[in-house]
Amino acid sequence: MDFSSECCLTDNTDYNMLDIIYYFNIFGCLTMGMALLLIQTAPQLINPHYRNAKRFLGIASIIVALCNALILYNRMQESVADIFAMPVLVAAQLQAALFTFIVLILFHSPYVCRQNILRHLCPTLFFVGLYLLTILLFPDVRIYSVDEYIANITNPVLLLRTVFAATYLTQIVIYVRLFRREQRNYIAKIENYFSDTDKYEFRWASRLFYEAACIGIAVLVFSVFPAPLFDGIITVVVTVYYFNFGVRYINYQYKLYYEALPAIEEKEEVQPAKEIEGDKELEDEMAKLLLYLQQGVVLGDYAEALHIPERKLSVFINSTYGVSFKRWVNNKRVEYATEQMAKHPDYTMERIAELSGFAHKSHFCKIFREITGGSFTEYKNR
Repeated sequence: MDFSSECCLTDNTDYNMLDIIYYFNIFGCLTMGMALLLIQTAPQLINPHYRNAKRFLGIASIIVALCNALILYNRMQESVADIFAMPVLVAAQLQAALFTFIVLILFHSPYVCRQNILRHLCPTLFFVGLYLLTILLFPDVRIYSVDEYIANITNPVLLLRTVFAATYLTQIVIYVRLFRREQRNYIAKIENYFSDTDKYEFRWASRLFYEAACIGIAVLVFSVFPAPLFDGIITVVVTVYYFNFGVRYINYQYKLYYEALPAIEEKEEVQPAKEIEGDKELEDEMAKLLLYLQQGVVLGDYAEALHIPERKLSVFINSTYGVSFKRWVNNKRVEYATEQMAKHPDYTMERIAELSGFAHKSHFCKIFREITGGSFTEYKNR
C-alpha cells in the first residue's frame, strides 16, 4: 500500500469533506471546553481534585480545538501528516496521560499527584527537546510511504521519531496496567464499605478509559499509514469521544461521587471506640444485628450500631471472615434466604429476595448462585 506524496493529494471533494470534519471537531471541542469551564461544580463536592480535573479537561478540549485549527491551516500546503509526525505523537501522548489521570481522579486514587504526573510527562518533554535539538543539526524528512521510510531510516530525525512512537506505545501499556491496579484498589475500598457496589464502580469511567486507549492506538496506526480517510475517521471519533467524556464527567458529580466519598476518602475517626474484651464478643454482637436485611446497608451503619470505628470493623471482618464487607453481607443474606426457604417453602423467589435484603431478583439470583453453587430452583428442590 503506497502512500507517496503524490498519492496523498486528494480531489477537491475529499479535501472539502475533510475540512468540514475538522471544522466540526474545532467547534465541538471548543463548545465542550467552555461548558466544562463555566458549569459550576456541585456545592457538596468540596474535593479539589475533581474541580481541577474538570478544569484541566476543559482546557484540554480547547487545546485540541486549537491544534486541529493549526492542522487545518497546514492542510493548505499538505494533504495529511507524514509518517510518525511529531505533532501527532506529542498530542496523542499528552492526551493519553491526561485521560489516564483524569479517570484515576474519579477513583480518588492517591497516585494522582504532581510528582507522578510530571514523571509520566518526562519522556514526552525529553523527546520534544531532543527533537528540537536534532533538527538544528540534521534535516527532517517528510515521508508518506513505507518504501520512503525504509529508504530514509538512517536519518537521525526520523530515527528519533520512530523511537518516540515506540515509547508512546509502551506508555499506553503502562497506563492500562496502572489503571487496572488503581481500579482494583478502589473496588476493594468500596466493597469494604457498601453492601451493593454496582452503582459505585463507575463502569462508564472504565469504558471511557479503554476507549481512550483504543483511540490512542488508532492514532499510532494513523501515524504509520497516514491517509485522508483515516484522518477524517479519527477526527470524528475524537470529537464524539471528547463530547461524551465531558458530558459524563459533568453529570458524574451530582450523586455517585458525593455518596462514594465516605468509602474512598481517608479520614480520621472521631467517634469513641467501644472497649471490647475480645474478638468473640464483637462477633457475637454482630450476629445479633440484622442490618444486612436492609437494602443499601453500609459499613458505617454497623460501626455506628457497635460504637466502634469503621476502620476497626473493616479490619475485623477482613481478618475474621477473610472477606470484604460486601461479601460478608451477601453471605449473611444468602444464609438467611436458605433459612426462609426451609421455613416457608411456598414463598416465591421475589419474596425471599425482598426479605433477605436484595433490591432486585436478578442480583439475588447472581449472588445466590455464586455462594451456593446452584440456582434458587435447584437449591429449593434439594
